[in-house]
Amino acid sequence: MNSPKMPVLNDLNNTHQRGDFPGQVMEDVDNTEEVRAIEEDPTLFPNSTRIYVEGEIHEGLKVPMREIRLSDTEHPDGELEKNAPVRVYDCSGPWGDPKFKGDVTEGLPALRSKWILDRADVEEHAGRQVKPEDNGYLSEAHSEKYNQLKKSKNRLKEYPGLKRKPLRAKGSTDDKADWHPVTQTW
Repeated sequence: MNSPKMPVLNDLNNTHQRGDFPGQVMEDVDNTEEVRAIEEDPTLFPNSTRIYVEGEIHEGLKVPMREIRLSDTEHPDGELEKNAPVRVYDCSGPWGDPKFKGDVTEGLPALRSKWILDRADVEEHAGRQVKPEDNGYLSEAHSEKYNQLKKSKNRLKEYPGLKRKPLRAKGSTDDKADWHPVTQTW
């Protein structure tokens, strides 16, 4: 995937830096590791590689990170100092993984559902019917009239993906039981 606004380097071994740049000259730099990493993980971020860090609490959890390769630091005395790569969280989700074969109409895998249910403080329930207001309409009549006037490709369609049951805290319907709201921190 190439952006039309970004230059595409087809031959990374044949690049040059500006002649007036006082730092390293590209011909003097061994970039075989960088070229290998780019070939392994072609991306819009050519100086980084997607890696995974194993989870500590949940076995099998892989946290996506970007390992960004840094250039060497050239000190005033000419000494070159190697800089270790920097790791940052990769927020692109599974879509940033070239091995992920997802379909947007099927939703994302429910990675956390087993962990959440294993805590035994929440339960699945039927929820409620979808109302026109949930989709931005004033009423069912408004929804029907709006969609009649639209071309078929622009009509609001119900999301075809998985339908997961909502969760609620156990004991939340019993006034005497201790309960908490269901949030990301509980």
